Amino acid sequence: MGIKRKLLLYGFALALTSLGCKEKSDSASSGDNNGSDYPTLNKKTHSSRTAILSPEEELAGFNVPDGFVVELVASEKDGVVNPIHMAFDDAGRLWTQTAEMYPLDPVSDIAWRDLLKLMDDPVAQEKDPNFKRILDLYRGNTKGKDKILVLSGLYGKSKVKTNVWADGLAIPQSILPYKNGTYVAQGSELFFLEDTDNDGKADKRTPLFTGLAIPTPIPWPTFWSAAREIGYILAKGPEQGGSELT
Repeated sequence: MGIKRKLLLYGFALALTSLGCKEKSDSASSGDNNGSDYPTLNKKTHSSRTAILSPEEELAGFNVPDGFVVELVASEKDGVVNPIHMAFDDAGRLWTQTAEMYPLDPVSDIAWRDLLKLMDDPVAQEKDPNFKRILDLYRGNTKGKDKILVLSGLYGKSKVKTNVWADGLAIPQSILPYKNGTYVAQGSELFFLEDTDNDGKADKRTPLFTGLAIPTPIPWPTFWSAAREIGYILAKGPEQGGSELT
C-alpha cells in the first residue's frame, strides 16, 4: 500500500474518531442521558461519583472475571491512609505506609527554571527556608505525621492486626523489609530502620544516602525492588532526573 493511501486512510479514521468523540461529548453535556454511559457532568471533573464510598461499598462495585476474587484486607479504619507502596516479609506480613502529609511542596511559588537551578545547588537549598523545612522532615530532624505499618493475620478468619512499626516520618515513599528492619526511601533520603530490641517498633535509624532530588509535591524516589542474588534497585522518576541506585 502506497504512502499516500496510508495517509488518506489515517486521516479518514482520525476524522471519524473526532466526530464520535464530539457526539459523545454533546450527549454528555446536554443533560439528557436516556440510559447513556456518559452521565451529565455539571462540574469540572471526569467522575460521576457524588459521595464518598465506604470500603465495603467500593468492594461491592468490583466486577471481575470468573475465577477471580477481590478481598478487602485493610482500610482507613485500620490506619491505612493514602498508602503508596507495600511489600511482604519472610513471615508473610504485609508492610505499607501512610502519606497523610501529602503534598509536601518545598517551593510552590517559583518558576520551573528557577526551581531547576535550586535543585542543582545544595548550598542554596540549605539557605532557602522552605526547602530547608522539607529537608529537615525527610532527614528526621523534624518529626512528621506519617507511619510505617505492619499488617499480620492476613490468612486466617480473624481480624487483620495493624502494628504501627515506625512513626514520625514524612511520606516514606518506598519500603523494603530486610531482617529486623526495612530500607526506606523518603524524599531526599535513603535510610535503614531497624528494631534492635524486638518489641515491634523501630528504634534505630541508619542513614545510607542523601541528596535525591525533590522538586515536586510527590517526593520521588519511586520504588525498591529486590533480588538477593543481584542486590537492590531504587529508581526515581524522570522529573527528578530519572536515575537508579543499585
